[in-house]
Amino acid sequence: MTDSVASRALRRRRRRPFQALPDDVLQRVLAGIPLDDHQATAAACQSFCAVISGPRFPALRQLYGCAERGIVLVGPVLDGPPRRPNRLVGAVSIRLAHESGQLTCISGDLEVDNSSRSTTDGGARLFVSSRRPNRILAIDVSSRRWRRLTAAPLDQSGYCMEWCGGRLYVACGLTAAYAQNECFHNSLHAFDESTGLWEDMPPMPHACTFAASGVIDNQLFIAGGYTSLITARFSATLQIYNTVTKAWRLAAPPPEFGTPARSVVLEGKLFVFGSLARVVYDSHNDTWTDESVPWSGRLSSACAHDGRIVVFTEDGTAFARAADSPWSPYEIAEAPTLAGTGPWEGVRRGYATRSVLLG
Repeated sequence: MTDSVASRALRRRRRRPFQALPDDVLQRVLAGIPLDDHQATAAACQSFCAVISGPRFPALRQLYGCAERGIVLVGPVLDGPPRRPNRLVGAVSIRLAHESGQLTCISGDLEVDNSSRSTTDGGARLFVSSRRPNRILAIDVSSRRWRRLTAAPLDQSGYCMEWCGGRLYVACGLTAAYAQNECFHNSLHAFDESTGLWEDMPPMPHACTFAASGVIDNQLFIAGGYTSLITARFSATLQIYNTVTKAWRLAAPPPEFGTPARSVVLEGKLFVFGSLARVVYDSHNDTWTDESVPWSGRLSSACAHDGRIVVFTEDGTAFARAADSPWSPYEIAEAPTLAGTGPWEGVRRGYATRSVLLG
């Protein structure tokens, strides 16, 4: 009887060689399995399911260089009666650019604020501004979870928001724009997630709103913006804040690029795509140059992904380019457009695009 039991156990081990591996080796093997195959692999046996569903698995995939990135689109859900099929219903949809259907939906009276910026912590989290009410949402894409992180420090809109050095920075913005009561800010605040508090930082040399922004190394770049919406007075300034020395400096002034301005940082350069001009700032040479692009309309969003800039236009097309390559069409599963009755109709209401770790 004992021999029979031992024989059956030996046969089981031979049929399932991966289960005989040490835990650390098994984790390393499973970490390399593509994200799309995780669900099927976890269903193979309890051992695989325990590893893939475990809380440490996403971190292991990052450790071994196996974590996959994807472009996440966060925008409004439009629905309604037959006469108004595209009415905003106060919900936010989250989906991947290369997959149809949504990952999850945030219900409630929320609207992505297209006048403010989105940013990421370099990992799976995406920070997005909403308005009415004024909130900053933290979305963890790998876990499909989100939470209300905080509110803008001065209840402003049109601000720049960037993650740098483990802190969330919010700069400039507009509190009101009624008749002659425009209230522009030169403020800079840093949010400490561990305490849940904003810290006042040295103010900007010049107040503005609707500026372009980006982070290069440990420096926060605030380019252009407007100092009057009534007269459309452009702020021809490039304000750079060093997060280590906590000091501002001015650099080469940009040409007027207009609004809305979509900005992307790639290989030490700040790309700004506005309604009036598309320009590039080279931080090494302190120079601005014009950028030739294959589209004629305005952009609805832009981000850096896998060493390339990816842009989405308001007519639903998408383009990409590496730093040393020309622009080319970019394929996505379902382009967000202004036409049609789908959930991404009406992107003028605003949506955010960023590249994040999916797990």
